[in-house]
Amino acid sequence: MNRFNLLLSAVTLLSFVAVIGCNDTFEPLQPNDKYVYSMYGTLDVTADTQWVRVMPIGDRLFNSNPTPNETVVTLKNLETNITVTLQDSLFEFGGPAFVWNYYTTVPIQPETMYELRATTTDGRYSSATIMTPKKLTPPNVGYNLIAERGEVDGLTDENLVVAEVTYWAQFLDDMGNWTDFEKYVISVRRNASVLPIRGTFKFTFDSRTLLNRAVGVPFNRIRIDNVYVRVATANSTWPSYVNLSDEEAVMPDVVSNVDNGTGYIATVSSHFLPVPRGL
Repeated sequence: MNRFNLLLSAVTLLSFVAVIGCNDTFEPLQPNDKYVYSMYGTLDVTADTQWVRVMPIGDRLFNSNPTPNETVVTLKNLETNITVTLQDSLFEFGGPAFVWNYYTTVPIQPETMYELRATTTDGRYSSATIMTPKKLTPPNVGYNLIAERGEVDGLTDENLVVAEVTYWAQFLDDMGNWTDFEKYVISVRRNASVLPIRGTFKFTFDSRTLLNRAVGVPFNRIRIDNVYVRVATANSTWPSYVNLSDEEAVMPDVVSNVDNGTGYIATVSSHFLPVPRGL
């Protein structure tokens, strides 16, 4: 399953923080007739599966009951009027606490308006209307094994919202033993050069520097197994948390595109590509 969620780490966190971190404006344990569901997720026009997290608001901070809540989640193409019903999937966290994720393998189209809607058994609902971005062409990826440096360049006239490198690497510990291979995901978005007028983006990455900082040992004690890059582009509807405090970022009415609910449904076009580490 491909569950790229940009909001990916942020959305998973915010789906809980939005419930517990904003008592000044919204208390989920008190009755309310404004918020029905919290909805978080990122629809990806290049993914084979779309995932969103939808949780009812109002009865508890964390759901400890795995019984289905009969929520119906649909995704409607507003240009063709074709509606698909998403399948539910229960995820368990420590506690235990349960969350409901919903998914579909029906492809979504680029540059198309959609409505995601979650409906209760008595007809109340929360919804988000979103526009998908253009489909991103896979970028060019190169790597110099001697210098341990990579370069990525691609074409887009939209926003580059994700640029990250994933390493599977091991290191020699202080006892002289090689550790198991672990995954290190490092954002290099700040290093990217984006020229929307020319329709291009480009970034480089230095594996020696990135892994030295991530692992905390000299590079000569690190072995790389595999390297991947992930890039994602989005249109102007991508949420911005610039100049917002942590408290403001999780307030339901500050950064949200969900009607009658809280959360954010974003859209991207992404690629996750292997890096050829040849000479």
